[in-house]
Amino acid sequence: MIKIARAYAMSVAAATGWRLLSTLGLMIGCSAFEGFGLVLILPILEAAGFDLGAQGEVNRYAKFMVDALRAIGLPPTLGFLLALWFAVVSARALLMRWRNLSIFSFQQTYELELRKRLYHAIVNANWPFLCRSRAADFVDALTMQVSRVGEATNNLLAFTATAFVALLYIALALKLSAVMTLLIGGGGTLLGLASYGRTRAMHESGFDLSAAVNELSNASVEQMGNLKTAKAYNAEDTNSAIFAAIAARVRSTFLEITRHLEATTLWFEIGSAVILCLVLYVALEVLTVPRAEILILLALFIRVMPQLGRLQERWQTFVSLLPAFAQIADLEHRCTQAAEARTTAQPAPQLRRALRMEQITFRYPGSERPVLQQVDILIPAGQITAIVGPSGAGKSTAADLIMGLIEPEQGRITIDGAVLERQQTYSWRERIGYVAQDTYLFHDTIRENLKWARTDATDAELKRALEMAAADDFVLRMPQGLDTVVGDRGALLSQGERQRIALARGLLRGPSLLVLDEAFNSLDAENEQRIWHAIERLRGEVTIVLIAHRFATVRSADVIYVLENGIVAESGDWAALYARQNGRLRTLYEAQKVVA
Repeated sequence: MIKIARAYAMSVAAATGWRLLSTLGLMIGCSAFEGFGLVLILPILEAAGFDLGAQGEVNRYAKFMVDALRAIGLPPTLGFLLALWFAVVSARALLMRWRNLSIFSFQQTYELELRKRLYHAIVNANWPFLCRSRAADFVDALTMQVSRVGEATNNLLAFTATAFVALLYIALALKLSAVMTLLIGGGGTLLGLASYGRTRAMHESGFDLSAAVNELSNASVEQMGNLKTAKAYNAEDTNSAIFAAIAARVRSTFLEITRHLEATTLWFEIGSAVILCLVLYVALEVLTVPRAEILILLALFIRVMPQLGRLQERWQTFVSLLPAFAQIADLEHRCTQAAEARTTAQPAPQLRRALRMEQITFRYPGSERPVLQQVDILIPAGQITAIVGPSGAGKSTAADLIMGLIEPEQGRITIDGAVLERQQTYSWRERIGYVAQDTYLFHDTIRENLKWARTDATDAELKRALEMAAADDFVLRMPQGLDTVVGDRGALLSQGERQRIALARGLLRGPSLLVLDEAFNSLDAENEQRIWHAIERLRGEVTIVLIAHRFATVRSADVIYVLENGIVAESGDWAALYARQNGRLRTLYEAQKVVA
């Protein structure tokens, strides 16, 4: 726990900077006004005629305050003292409001910085790492776990503010009667030690809660994305039962933490009452402390004991929430370890003649069998190159290699004869347009979905990209045109319309290379033809790589590579490959026709 707390403290200091110092300053200021208000009570009591006793620390302290006021020219009359006390209390109330707003602002600032830092680490991780990770884990960390860390921060700051006030009360009590204060302090220490076991139990339960909340987030993301299939299978009750079981585990873990917290509060209050009674008895019957001192000390202890109780509660809550920071820190560390070089300092070569995959071998971590083995592919500039084959042949892996998302285990990728180095992959992707099978559109306007690929694009450039993608006809027919909202993931558009918007988005970048990764798989024949005609118009202007397992979509490609079991089975244009009686393209194409 100490190691996590140290890492957390360093993270807070790095993320908030001067805000931490200003918030602590406001806490100290509030405590100072609280103390000033307390010390004014003694001269007020004396001015009101209250007998503070001829001897004793209380009387001496009251006289010291009266003499101090006279020395600076202030009359120690009852009216003036009451007015001064009212001003101090009012100023403290205003300062406390400022302090509380500052604490909340501090919490939100830290949450913002934590989210930004974590998101940056996630999106900069390399593609193999992201493929092996669970997207819902990222969502949970960015939302639920960061919020829990923010709550922990709020509790820690509130703990610190309460500690300042409690120390003031204790300091004044020590001044009035060191013996009684030490007796009560010793009892309070024993109560704190007695609750140590429950504090550790809350810390462990905090880890259980992080795991349970993560599981709930995962189930929420996955089941919300699977609602259509669930309804098609009439599996609503099954999904509900799974979700309810996970939610029940979250509930039981929350209850466990609350039980520990309430048990500690119960025994602290009972123990405090026992200690106070014993100390009062000793003070009256054994130490014969003056009655005036006992009354004032009793008032102080009645104020300080709730403060100590709140300290205990704030600390235990902080400890139970701290595991959320450990989870975020671990995820950020793993993402940072998997970060890819993101620089444009070393530009990638321009694609003017050809891109080559030379003797490429690639296997995913943990896999014994290579996905690609000794693959050679030539992609001439300005032409359409198709990479086809059955599912699992390695087509999409080849596309990922071409785009620099992954690195070959053996072999190399060259652009116009120059090797594509790791430091150049980021700048290389600046020149690539990409359209996937599962087109993701944001719940926003067509304009914003297009500009996501290039934020500085003008309306004229947007319309040109739509024309090139054969999407201008249906977009301009819409009542709001470019300002039409497409719905969640483009739900208000047809699949063909979504694909054409995605193609326009890829073309808006003015790419040297356009990669279409299974982009036709979900389309009907009519929409497939529309998009294919749009692609053919780009021949000579853009280098196009077409990944497909449907052979009918690649007839017009300049060159076709047939992948099977991770190797190039054959290559050539459609006419040459189809003419081979026992060729792989012809065999697979005929098999698709039979299935269709």
